[in-house]
Amino acid sequence: MLLHTGNGKSVTEKDIIGIFDIDNATVGMLSRSFLSRAEREGRLETGTGDIPRAFLLCDGGRVLLSPLSSGTLAARLRSPALPGGSDLPGRKKTGSGSRRAGEEEKEKP
Repeated sequence: MLLHTGNGKSVTEKDIIGIFDIDNATVGMLSRSFLSRAEREGRLETGTGDIPRAFLLCDGGRVLLSPLSSGTLAARLRSPALPGGSDLPGRKKTGSGSRRAGEEEKEKP
């Protein structure tokens, strides 16, 4: 499954190691140092200039800054299927969207 991280960027779910809130992460010296090093080494992808609210650490050391909050990104990973169906690869269509997410359609007699 692809996770849209904002600014027209996406990452595959299997490549995500962690999602971090940028405000909380940059308080600590180690986190600031990690982000600075990623930037110097060309592993930091900044996007289009929106203020970053989260960053994703991906396989291979790639770091993506995202204008979306870490909570929003995590919720997108947890959500089973989009109401009304989805054209996203790996997502199950849910039909009319009248059922709650994860609820199976019952057979009609």
